[in-house]
Amino acid sequence: ERFKSRSVADLVRKLDEIEKRLAKNFSITFYGLSKRMNEARFILVK
Repeated sequence: ERFKSRSVADLVRKLDEIEKRLAKNFSITFYGLSKRMNEARFILVK
């Protein structure tokens, strides 16, 4: 039981690190994606 909770804590910590690392890259990607989506929506509305 203790081993399970420890492994879960390690997994959560790893995911948190990965998320922070990806956030730097993805904030740019998400901005570009949302911009593209807005352009597509604008074209569709036209």
